[in-house]
Amino acid sequence: MNIKFHGKIYKRDLFYEKLAQNDILIMPSFGEKQGKTQLEAMSVGVVPICSDGGGTYRTIDNYYNGLLFKQLDWKDLAKNIDMLYEKPELYKDLKQNALEYIQELSLEKQVKKISKTINNYYNVK
Repeated sequence: MNIKFHGKIYKRDLFYEKLAQNDILIMPSFGEKQGKTQLEAMSVGVVPICSDGGGTYRTIDNYYNGLLFKQLDWKDLAKNIDMLYEKPELYKDLKQNALEYIQELSLEKQVKKISKTINNYYNVK
């Protein structure tokens, strides 16, 4: 197992290139209000493992598109990391589900959803 700490990367293309080179993203933050980092990870096929604090639980469906661990519980985090390496089928499913989840958040799909809501409100057919 290789662990990489990349630090801050300001160039967008380089950020996604570096991110896509990884299997998992560990996000231990417990003060993250919305949590966009895990969404960016999902968009390039990286499975997120996030603390269940902050706002990450709103975008991570545990055991569906990522894994959650108890805030400040390093043993729970280690268990999740080990599980992904011991159960490659789980890793594959999480990765695929995350990619599908992210596609539903695309600008095109969101515009269609809002348009449909507006049309329904005004009874436009």
